[in-house]
Amino acid sequence: MPTENPVWPPKLLAAQPRAVQIAVPIVGPLATGILCGWLLETSKVGYLIATTLLILGGLAAGYEHNTLRGGALRGLWGGVLFGAAIAATHALLDGEAKADVPDPVILLALLFGAISTVLGTAGAAWRRRNERAAQAA
Repeated sequence: MPTENPVWPPKLLAAQPRAVQIAVPIVGPLATGILCGWLLETSKVGYLIATTLLILGGLAAGYEHNTLRGGALRGLWGGVLFGAAIAATHALLDGEAKADVPDPVILLALLFGAISTVLGTAGAAWRRRNERAAQAA
């Protein structure tokens, strides 16, 4: 008898308590953006690895939505907050970027917003496809 995985698939964000609905899409990108902003000042490799992994988190964030619009909006705002937090942390630390970033650095908010919109939409599409396949089985 198969056991149900309590972690995957993740619950829809809309089905979570209101505090989670607010904290996860806001605090998550801000906290990870601050971490990446610090890494930008300290380690090129660390920054590149962390931003790559965290950008792919946009796919997982989109999976918490069952509409393409919801996934796209989650990705857009998560990416913008993530990029803005990197730029703000970099500005506050007032050091030298170890990795190549656009000038001005705030353009990361637009870059990550665009990338994350695509990934969030893809995550929502992936969820919809998996739910349809499960219903058909």
